[in-house]
Amino acid sequence: MIDNDVKYITGDNDGSIWFATFSGVSRLVDTIWTNFTSSEGLASDLVNYIEIDKLGNKWFGTWMGGFCKYDNATFTTFNAGDGLLDDNVSAIAIDKSNHKWIGTYYGISIFDESNIWTKNYADTNGLYNNIIQDIAVDTSGNIFVSVFADYLGEGGICVFNGINWTTYTETDGLVNKIVKRIAVDRNENLWIATGNGISMLAAQTGIEKNSKKSEISIYPNPTKDLLYISHYKPITVKIIDITGQIIYASELNSEKQIDVSNIVSGTYVVQIINNEVISNNKLIIQ
Repeated sequence: MIDNDVKYITGDNDGSIWFATFSGVSRLVDTIWTNFTSSEGLASDLVNYIEIDKLGNKWFGTWMGGFCKYDNATFTTFNAGDGLLDDNVSAIAIDKSNHKWIGTYYGISIFDESNIWTKNYADTNGLYNNIIQDIAVDTSGNIFVSVFADYLGEGGICVFNGINWTTYTETDGLVNKIVKRIAVDRNENLWIATGNGISMLAAQTGIEKNSKKSEISIYPNPTKDLLYISHYKPITVKIIDITGQIIYASELNSEKQIDVSNIVSGTYVVQIINNEVISNNKLIIQ
């Protein structure tokens, strides 16, 4: 592998795995590695993103080099001279018309099926801001764009239906404004990775699910007499043995400790339930 600092990973239909790094691109086929750099034709060795189209062409987004196509034989580069908004490419998505949506830190450029620039989108055209983090396309042709501008403290999801842009932010239920990566599932729901958990944007109803790490902790572990639980809201606590039997259950409001001295030594699961999260924690009682 050309570099241990991996920026992006994607799989091809032939079973090969492609790795984007800031030293070039690595391809793994079975146990054989092949590396590609600017010496072989990459637009830049600083590769940030990889997308593969239905014909098997690889599209690489780079910093300072624009983006390039690899047809499994030769590289072709597209940059600002070809109409690209900026040569720093952060994301690539390909729609059902084989149009390439190229995300940069100045907005989105679209290249058609012949790889000719056709249009740009920026905040003046409906984007929440121009700092593109990721782009995804669903089977209906909707374009999903994650944006986050650290210096502005602004981030969210922009959805384009072919006519209008719609933006979803924290005020709409997004769990966090630091939006990183996005992915569309088979039901056309959008899964959103953020700086503080995951949100799901449902195809019909908007943001309806958020998940993040529980702010509840248990200690000490292992223990032999008292188990302390750090929590800030009313919770339900269950201790479950390895057969699945619940041997302790209680609702805790202000209490922060449980006497486990009468429980037989062994390994258990502590299940903690609140309004937001169900968490299971391994517990050893000595």
